Amino acid sequence: MTRLRRADLISALALVGEWSRTRSTRELESLAISGLGRLVQCDAVGWNQIDVTGRAVRVVTDPPEYVVGAAMEALSRLIQQNPIVIYYATHSDGAPVALSDFLDARAYERLELYADVYRTLHVADQLAFAVRTGDLVTGVAFNRARRSFTDRDRAVLDLVRPHLAQAYENARAWEIVQERVDLLERGLEARGRGVAVLRDGRLLPLSREADRVVRDWSPDPTLLDGRSLVLEHDGARLTIRRADGDTSLLLLDETRIAPDPSRVRELGLTAREAEILALAARGLSDTEVADRLVVSVRTVEKHLENVYRKLEVTDRRQAVAKALGKERA
Repeated sequence: MTRLRRADLISALALVGEWSRTRSTRELESLAISGLGRLVQCDAVGWNQIDVTGRAVRVVTDPPEYVVGAAMEALSRLIQQNPIVIYYATHSDGAPVALSDFLDARAYERLELYADVYRTLHVADQLAFAVRTGDLVTGVAFNRARRSFTDRDRAVLDLVRPHLAQAYENARAWEIVQERVDLLERGLEARGRGVAVLRDGRLLPLSREADRVVRDWSPDPTLLDGRSLVLEHDGARLTIRRADGDTSLLLLDETRIAPDPSRVRELGLTAREAEILALAARGLSDTEVADRLVVSVRTVEKHLENVYRKLEVTDRRQAVAKALGKERA
C-alpha cells in the first residue's frame, strides 16, 4: 500500500473541505475538475457523466472546449475501444486504472480511437476513476502526454474518491430541497403567504414575503399553540400554522381585517364611516357596532348607507371587500 506524504494529505483534505461546502452540483463539478487537476498534475481533466442506460448526460473538461467538433463525434463513436471504459462496464469498484494497465504503447497506438482522437490531443496515457451516485456514474479522467502516472497518483485519487461521491449526493440533496422550497414559495406567495422554518426556537424566513412579515410582526414562535398562532395588530391579522406533514415548516398568512387608513382616505370616507366599516369588517352586526360606539342602530345604518354610496356597492360584504382591497372577494 502506497504511503502518501503529509503534503499530499493536506492537499487532499483541503480539496474535500471545498467539496463539502458546495450546494450545487454544477459548482461541485467545476471545483472537482480544477482541484483534481492540481492534485494530480496532468494536461487535461474530463468529467464524464452517464446514466444507468449508458446515455451521456454531461461532459465537462478543464481546459474548457478540450474536445470539440469532429474530435467529440469521434470520441463518442469510438469510446468503447477505451479499455478503461470496458473495465468499468464489468467492475463496480471505481478504483483508479490507467490505459497503460491494459495496453502497451504499440497496441494503444494501433487503436482507431488513438488515431482519430487521442493522437491529436497528445494523449499518451490516461488515468481515471469512477463514482456511482444514484442513477448516475461519473468517470473522471486525467490525460498526460507521456506514460508517467504513479502509485502516488492512484493512492491520492482513491483517497478522495468516496468523498467526491458523498459531496455530489449532498449537493444534489440541497438542490432538491431548494427546488421544493422555490415551488412552495411561488405557490404560497401567489396567495400572499410566506414560508419559514422553526429552528432552535427561532423563526427563519425562507421567502421574501416571510422575511417582510417577520420584520413587521416580530412574532414569538414559542407562543405557537398546537398547530397555529393568531396575532392581530393595526387592523391586520397574522396566522402562523404548521404545514401538514412537517412540524418545522410554518406558513405565514397575513390578511387585513380593517381598512388601511390611507386607503380609507383614498375612498373618501369620513373617520366615523371608516370606524364603523372597520368594526363591520371584524364581523360585528349593526347592533354590536352601535353598542361598541354607544350610538343608535339607526346611526350605524345611516353611516353604512353613505359608505355603500361612496364605494358604489350595495351591501356590507362588497363594502368590506373594496375597503380591504379585495374587490373580487
